[in-house]
Formats: sequence, structure tokens, C-alpha cells
Amino acid sequence: LYPWNSSPALTAELDELAKKGNCTLTGVGYCDLYWGTMVTNFMGAQAKVTKIVGDFFTVDLGEGYDAVISSSALHHFLKEDKKRLFDRIYNSLKPGGIFINSDKYANDAQEEAACLADYYENKDNRPHIDTPITVEEEAALLEKAGFEIVDIIECDTEYYRLIKAKKA
Repeated sequence: LYPWNSSPALTAELDELAKKGNCTLTGVGYCDLYWGTMVTNFMGAQAKVTKIVGDFFTVDLGEGYDAVISSSALHHFLKEDKKRLFDRIYNSLKPGGIFINSDKYANDAQEEAACLADYYENKDNRPHIDTPITVEEEAALLEKAGFEIVDIIECDTEYYRLIKAKKA
């Protein structure tokens, strides 16, 4: 099960990784409907399903994953929180493991600043306010966490990109 805005090439690469490594690909960041149908969707292709439910910053992510995939979930977090989460994801991966994040990004610093101003002006609605950063800033945060940026792919909407990073 892959993000709606994934590229066919990336989907093929993920399929090959799963087959080659006999691994389970697990994703987070979907709506409640997704969680309700997750078991059905995965059972056709997986021998084991592990469902992790909890706060990104406190739940035990475990370790030894070949890949971590996130879709449309992280643009609600501030930079310092993203960096903390990227450290956690990095530590959950095997050496050479990959992190794929398909998300919304600000097109420039002015757009990023406007979103951040909205966030601080509306503290009662913060969980629902987008705080995207530029794709270049996110790549820099990933590199600070130890990742090597493998690819940045433009998706089919103006604001979405897919970043593929590898644990060094």
C-alpha cells in the first residue's frame, strides 16, 4: 500500500525491496478509514502484520526496519520536532535502510513564514494547521540526523514532493 502520489518507479523499487528482503513495509499517517482496512489490505501480501499506534514522538518505534514510509503526515510539525522525529526514524532503521517521506512542502521562505505565522496566531487550532518547510530545509534536517539524500521527486501537485533518504 503506497501513497497516492508515489511514482511507479518508486512503487516498483519498494516491491522489489520487500520481495528481496522478505520484509514488511509499514506506513503511518493515514485517516481512520485506512486503519480500519489495513489488515485486509496487507493480508494478501504479508505473512505478518505489525500495527503500531501512538504518538510519533513517544511510541516505541522498534528497530531493524528495512524501510520507513510516511505520507502526508509530517507537515504539521515544527522544524525542531521534525529533527527529533528524523533522529528516531534513523535509529529505527537497519544500516542501509531507507526513509521515504511524501509530504507537503513550502515553495519558498515567504510561504513557510506565512504558515508559521498562522500557526502561532491560532493556538487553539494548531494540530490542524500546516507548517510546511521548504524541501531544501527538510533535506538539511534529514542530513543532520545522519541520512544521505538519495532522491527528491516532484509529485503530481504543486506542493508535494517525495524525499528518499538512506541511513548512512
